[in-house]
Amino acid sequence: MNGSEAAAQGRKEMSDSGRTRSLYLYLLPMVASPLLMIAAAFFIIPTTWFIQHSGNTYLENLAYATKLQNVDCPVVVWGDSTAMVGVDPAVIKARTGLTTCNIAEFKGMALVTQTLLLDEFLEHNRRPRYLVILFAPEAMFMNTDWSKTPTFEAITYLVQTQPKEKVFRTLALHPVDTLGWAGLGLRMTLTRLDSKPASFATLHQRELHHGQLPVTGPPEVSCEKIPRNGVPDPRWLQGLRRRYNVDGTKVFIDATPTPSCDPGLVANLRVLPPLIDNNPYPTYPYDFYIKGDRLHVNARGATMLSNMVADQILKQMKWEALVAPR
Repeated sequence: MNGSEAAAQGRKEMSDSGRTRSLYLYLLPMVASPLLMIAAAFFIIPTTWFIQHSGNTYLENLAYATKLQNVDCPVVVWGDSTAMVGVDPAVIKARTGLTTCNIAEFKGMALVTQTLLLDEFLEHNRRPRYLVILFAPEAMFMNTDWSKTPTFEAITYLVQTQPKEKVFRTLALHPVDTLGWAGLGLRMTLTRLDSKPASFATLHQRELHHGQLPVTGPPEVSCEKIPRNGVPDPRWLQGLRRRYNVDGTKVFIDATPTPSCDPGLVANLRVLPPLIDNNPYPTYPYDFYIKGDRLHVNARGATMLSNMVADQILKQMKWEALVAPR
């Protein structure tokens, strides 16, 4: 190769190298932006400032179970948001005389953390005499698919409380959900910069209601076919019963009642009876539910649902009194 050819080859290599650098520089923001967004989210979203300015009632009252230490609740209610919204401990105590703690969370918490909150409650408090597990019929299963269930609050709780290696290991399996969590949290941050922090009553709403988080809104006016994310899983429900129906605790597994005109009622009546304790499976008028909130009951519905749980416990207490040694 003569001198001119070598020079040309050198210029070509420099040109190729320049194009490669330009490509890298072009791609760098595209690759770095999601990573920087997630990193920023890890610093901002778990903070007290973010929680108090979020305007998210669920987030502001997250993980009530962990706030209870050395309490004696003979009745404990655990489940999804239908239980958190619908079961009033005051009604159960008035009927049974037993202090009741409602430690239910929305479905996303159970999906992401499994039984973590229930287990932590049992570890740090006196074991309950009765444990009521209450889920919406289509939520009575557990899997690893986060895409169909809101998980923002649950991921926030995971980042706030769990060891970093466990968090990273879990979130690495759900990159799309993690990116969505970061993006939503940062958007909330920008929109809430000038907002006032939540009031004391808002931040302590669950403490003020022994764990219930009442939701208000207009009543439902009709039955609408709402897509369901799953069907009851007998193995999961039986596993819960075996795991917690020990050491003097009686477990009740209940399905949240649906409206009598609910399109899924026929399927529920076919599947649920052998799996649940509130059998025959009850139905409520559709105007006992909040409009647009799947199976979240209003005050009238909460009174009926809470009395259903109280009736179960009273029946069990009566049976226990009959078979007790004399």
